[in-house]
Amino acid sequence: MLFGSLLAAQPVPRVPVTIESTARDLVSNFTSSRFSAATREFNEELAVVVTPAVLAEQKRVVEGQVGVFRSITSVREYRHEDFQVVELTCKFDRASVSFRVVFDHYNRIGAVFIDPVVKPKVDPELEAIAREFLTNFASGGFELATKGFNPTMRTQLTPARLAEMALSISSGFGSLRSVDEVEQASDDKLRAITMMASYDKSPVEVRLVFSVDGAIAGLRIGPLTDAVPK
Repeated sequence: MLFGSLLAAQPVPRVPVTIESTARDLVSNFTSSRFSAATREFNEELAVVVTPAVLAEQKRVVEGQVGVFRSITSVREYRHEDFQVVELTCKFDRASVSFRVVFDHYNRIGAVFIDPVVKPKVDPELEAIAREFLTNFASGGFELATKGFNPTMRTQLTPARLAEMALSISSGFGSLRSVDEVEQASDDKLRAITMMASYDKSPVEVRLVFSVDGAIAGLRIGPLTDAVPK
């Protein structure tokens, strides 16, 4: 699945602005078909190349491949070749899409790249450990839930502490119904399994971080992170 990438341009003077807010506005305007508003923060070179008509065609292509926009699920800022970049991962009906908004040296938008998000393959062994942990946690098997912890986690998150956490989750979200989606993220040292689970009252994100030896080295259970409603 390939999308046409919008073209880069050179910087034009601009008074500094909050680039994350500008990037969010771009995505909001683009997905709502407000194409003139979407180009408002483009620098002069990009505005010549990427007109409202070009954006309208781009939206038609994107929606034809992945469906309707649902929400922004994560945002990160970084630098690339001396330019600031805001990358927004967005959930559409059938897939996630990355909007990379590149800012020139004066904080005008000089490039926008729209690409599908290719999810890393989930390690089946780590997924099995994560699912087993959640099953034990949700059913009150707190001793069993800690068996995959590394020594530090066993010290910090005892069965008693897990029981307190389970009570808090139950009070806020209800009972576990199902695991609906599993994702994996990795770097050179750690791997993380994130499970999006349905509970009675609202969805819950369960994220387990694994060390290089496959032991559970970190845990988060709570509301979905970085979610922005449509």
